[in-house]
Amino acid sequence: MRQSSIHSRLCSVLCAATLILTVLPGASHAQGRAGCQGPERPSLGIAFGRSSPYLELARGVVDPGPGGTVRVTGGSQLTARGDVSIAGPLRFRVEGATTEWQVGLRTFSPVPPYEVIADTSAGHITVRQITAAVGLQGGRAPVCGHVLVGGGMYWLNYRGAALRRPGISLSAGIEVPTGSRGAVQADVQLQMINTGYAHPVNMSTVLAASLSIGWAFRF
Repeated sequence: MRQSSIHSRLCSVLCAATLILTVLPGASHAQGRAGCQGPERPSLGIAFGRSSPYLELARGVVDPGPGGTVRVTGGSQLTARGDVSIAGPLRFRVEGATTEWQVGLRTFSPVPPYEVIADTSAGHITVRQITAAVGLQGGRAPVCGHVLVGGGMYWLNYRGAALRRPGISLSAGIEVPTGSRGAVQADVQLQMINTGYAHPVNMSTVLAASLSIGWAFRF
């Protein structure tokens, strides 16, 4: 069920990115004078949202007990970012984010219908990331859309077990100006973290989808 959910999010991100890449170039060409393709002032922004992973912990990291299972669920995410125009519609973004994925223990009854009899917390996985991405912006002003592809480093820490691994990020979003210097940003993002079965993770690649809304100031 969880795998189906994360695959659904992955499909949504990829479909959104494909739609923007397909539709925006034509719209941008027609609306180039409106400003989506032109150079923008550099900006710094902050965003709040939620990150949801598909992740399995290695055996023995958490003891679920008889009839129990371990599950990792999402948590709130705080992001700081900087954006700059390179040339025309080409954009560059540097981003840092922190989130906490919740680890839960669920215990089922030993007889049918195997109902949940206990649902407790086993702490959280602290996740930090620093990424850089490049992509295109276009659309019909004042609402501009963008697609960015990049990568960076991810730090995962759970109960003293620390993991630092590279990853790839793909994001698609929109930006709406507020006043002469501000802009509201909304982004959906997919991270693919190359964990390589390193402890405490029992997966070669961890997938995480996030949705965030924030505000940026243009200098």
